[in-house]
Amino acid sequence: MTSIDTLLALSTELAKLGTELSEVGGKLTQAAATLQQEAANIAEEMSRQWGVDVSVNVGVRPGRYGGNGASEVVVKK
Repeated sequence: MTSIDTLLALSTELAKLGTELSEVGGKLTQAAATLQQEAANIAEEMSRQWGVDVSVNVGVRPGRYGGNGASEVVVKK
C-alpha cells in the first residue's frame, strides 16, 4: 500500500467514524431532551403535592458540547 492509498483508506475510515459519531450525538440529544422533560414533569407533579405554583422551562441545545440547555425551575408561593 502506498502513502496515497493509506491516506485514502484513513480518510474513508474517518468519514465513517464521523457519521457514526453524528448518529450517536443525535441519540444523546434525544435522550437529554427526554430526561429534561421528565424532570419538568416531576417538578410539576411535586408542586401540585406541595400546593405551590411552579413554572418549569426546559431546553436542549443540540450540537453544543457540555450543553447549556437553559433548564429552569421557578417556584412561586
